[in-house]
Amino acid sequence: MSDMSYQRADGSRSSQPVSEAFPLPVTGGAPSSASVIIANLDSLSAAVQIGGRLASIRTPASLAGTYMEIHSAESLAGTYLPVCEDAEPIRYAIAASIVVTLEPRHLDGLRFLKFKTCSDDTGTAQTQSADRTLTLNVQP
Repeated sequence: MSDMSYQRADGSRSSQPVSEAFPLPVTGGAPSSASVIIANLDSLSAAVQIGGRLASIRTPASLAGTYMEIHSAESLAGTYLPVCEDAEPIRYAIAASIVVTLEPRHLDGLRFLKFKTCSDDTGTAQTQSADRTLTLNVQP
């Protein structure tokens, strides 16, 4: 069994989970997963720091919304903006209990992310009626 460490927002490591962001375990190159929550009555998740390439998102059994946007910032406390292609926010079709695979070229180099549920393909925010947990699958 390998030692698990957590990365802080400043790049340093700790053997204990840190509160600056939801930490993803560093597992020596193996794929990892972590969770991030979209809180009750919100449409935008907490910030998460990615230590690799986000490959897919597993949605919970109950989830309001039909599209999801990924927002990124240059730092954990930074201003989060939608990830775009050709000046248009990229929206992924979502539903409850599915795995959404992501296009690697859309997320290369992005470390600090939030996830927004939308009620339509124009980006209208869709709030949740309870806390919803997304599972993030990360490749090294």
